[in-house]
Order: sequence, then C-alpha cells, then structure tokens
Amino acid sequence: MYYAAYRIDFYEQKISINTKYDKNDVIMVESSITNYVLVAAHVIVGSILIFFAIKAFKRTKYFPMALLVIGFTLLVLGETVIEYIFAFTGESVGKIIEEGFEIAGFIVLIIAVKKS
Repeated sequence: MYYAAYRIDFYEQKISINTKYDKNDVIMVESSITNYVLVAAHVIVGSILIFFAIKAFKRTKYFPMALLVIGFTLLVLGETVIEYIFAFTGESVGKIIEEGFEIAGFIVLIIAVKKS
C-alpha cells in the first residue's frame, strides 16, 4: 500500500505532500482500493433506495413521493458523484458544491414530509 504524508506548516500556511516520514508529519492518509469500494457501495445502496422510491411513486402517483425521489437523488449525487467530479477544482469549491447538493436534497426531503 502507498501512504502519503501531509505535512502542515502553520507558519507559512501551506500543505506539502511527503513520501518520506519524519516527526513533523501529522496526518497520514491511506490511498487504496478501500475508498473506491466504499464509494461504489454507497452508489449501489443509494441507487437501490432511489429505485424503490421511483417504484413507490409510479404505484401511488402521490406528489410527495416524487419529491422523495428528487431528494434522495440529490443526496446520493452530492455525497458520491459530485464529490469526485469537482475534486480537481480545489478543496473549497468542490466542498461547497457537494454540500450544496446535500443541503438541497435535505430541503426537498423536508418539503416531501411536510406535504404528505
């Protein structure tokens, strides 16, 4: 396994990546297949949830069920897909977009529950 050590220099306010370790390395991040497996599991389980919500909406034709579908979709997209699509844009921009999707998903879910 490959480990990357992030060295944080608080005086110069920058982060540098080292592959050599010393006593100043404060955060260790494991870069392995585990992260990809967890993301895949998250997408699969989220897709199953969305699938059942769509089936319930088709069966009932109840408008709040459509809102549940939209809310769950925004949550799953924000937590998985959007996080990796915008990873190259920088930490803060990607995080803002990801959190925006998740917040929008929660708002839609709240509206769905209030309307039911």
